Amino acid sequence: MRLEKLWGFNCRKYPLEFNRFEILKQSPLNVVMKVKAPVSEHAEALKKVIKFGAPRIEKKLRDAKHVHFAWFEFLENDTKLALHTVYDQDFDSYIEHFALEIGPLFDLLFEHIQDAPPSPVKEFPKEFIDTIRRYNARPAGDYFFSAYPKVGVSMITGQCLEKDA
Repeated sequence: MRLEKLWGFNCRKYPLEFNRFEILKQSPLNVVMKVKAPVSEHAEALKKVIKFGAPRIEKKLRDAKHVHFAWFEFLENDTKLALHTVYDQDFDSYIEHFALEIGPLFDLLFEHIQDAPPSPVKEFPKEFIDTIRRYNARPAGDYFFSAYPKVGVSMITGQCLEKDA
């Protein structure tokens, strides 16, 4: 098959296919959940849980060795809470890991979220995974860019340790 040009660099047919998901090690997670009413009270409670839970969250994220980035964000006048992460591994094992490792913190968060999974999260990991999957908003057009698609957290931290030695 030949390349069929329309003009310049625009093509009608391009016979090569590239499946970038085969080389992409990282994946995005964009969980957007509705805050319970009354929103102002529950949003303030969520902010406190996140603020005071941050040291524990960071320790568990570092210990996991498969999370590149993570952050919370309030959307639409605090009516929605978003959790964004970039992680290695497959979805189910990634989410199950945090259900088992940080379940009590998620229990506190879910007290203020509509349609939360059953509690305690640690005893219902499958339901927790299903809830996170339901609220996960895939990137538009399923497009996610990584400057280093083959590099996992363990490779990065391993390289850093070797350089420091």
